[in-house]
Amino acid sequence: MPASEFGEGWKVRKVPRSKGTLVDPYYYSPIMGYKFRSKAEVGRFLEHLEEANGDESIAINGFKGSKKKGPSKKRQATLSQQSNAPPKKARRPSVTYIEPSQGSGSSDSMDKEKTQKKDTKSSSEESTTQYIKPTIKKGEKIYAVWSGPDGKGEVWYPGRTWDSSEEPRSDEGCGPIRKYDIVFDDGDMEPDVDEIWVSKKAEYEVSIAKPEDTWIGVTNVRFEYSNDDYARLIGWYKTTVGDVNRVYTSLRSALRAYDKFIIESKGKDNVSAKELNFPEEHL
Repeated sequence: MPASEFGEGWKVRKVPRSKGTLVDPYYYSPIMGYKFRSKAEVGRFLEHLEEANGDESIAINGFKGSKKKGPSKKRQATLSQQSNAPPKKARRPSVTYIEPSQGSGSSDSMDKEKTQKKDTKSSSEESTTQYIKPTIKKGEKIYAVWSGPDGKGEVWYPGRTWDSSEEPRSDEGCGPIRKYDIVFDDGDMEPDVDEIWVSKKAEYEVSIAKPEDTWIGVTNVRFEYSNDDYARLIGWYKTTVGDVNRVYTSLRSALRAYDKFIIESKGKDNVSAKELNFPEEHL
């Protein structure tokens, strides 16, 4: 509906919470449709808009630059957990996230690997010759962290993406930094969830069923010196098919690519279950 108190063209979407009578308002700018979570945020944006002579694309950069920097609440929760803080009571049945191993690469080694892969061609649609982050579509089934009323949640729950936004910046060129609005399966909502706290449903379930010490022929590639949180904390999955290195955004795709290579190179009758990541799919 119109949000005329901010000027012509401003709109507001009011989303009722699953419990009680409260609603969460989301405000949208008239030209670019930028989303704001409160009247205070709109007020700060309007200040930058006035300085930018009405150019919303310039004003939004000033607005984002004025935000206080520092670890997100969810990242603070993880750091607290890693420092052996007492576990917090989970709001829903707890599902543990499998943290990828620490990467040994740096931004320099990342650039080197990119260069080595420029001429590599893959027959798989899900493989890539670059380190590009996955895109989660609107309405797609996911698991995400619910931060809770105190902003200190640490548990992953199923849901779907409702909306997304992105900042066109990434130091390593692996894609924009994204945030997602999440509707959980029980009806609760969580806006602006950082991309490192959202995972596709199938990918999350594979990460639970296949801990890293059970992977065959696949390694996690992370870049500990990167300024991109996804590259530093989540990373990609690399497998060698023949003499070709392939990089995947999906653990499931990497594991299956290796299995396919083993089956094709040795022959199905000569492969044992312990040589495959998903023996139930082949034997």
